[in-house]
Amino acid sequence: MASLSVQAAIAQLPDGYRIRAFDAYRARLLSLPAAIASASPSRREELCRIVVGQVVVNDRGVEDIVWTPPARPFFEKQREYPQADSNR
Repeated sequence: MASLSVQAAIAQLPDGYRIRAFDAYRARLLSLPAAIASASPSRREELCRIVVGQVVVNDRGVEDIVWTPPARPFFEKQREYPQADSNR
């Protein structure tokens, strides 16, 4: 019989719908660079709203970026493992 922690971990696994939704958002995110490059300024703003929920600015510098819930799984890793940190 599986331990309670294993059962809890299994319960956290995404179901088929959540996997399909994740894949759909992934496809949209992967197409964003090309779409942004060819977009008008107003369309760029619309495209950015797909991934950015809020930008926190402090003294003219970006302090934090709050990702939209669908985009969060794609960007949260960057907070945990910055690209400048080669030890991870």
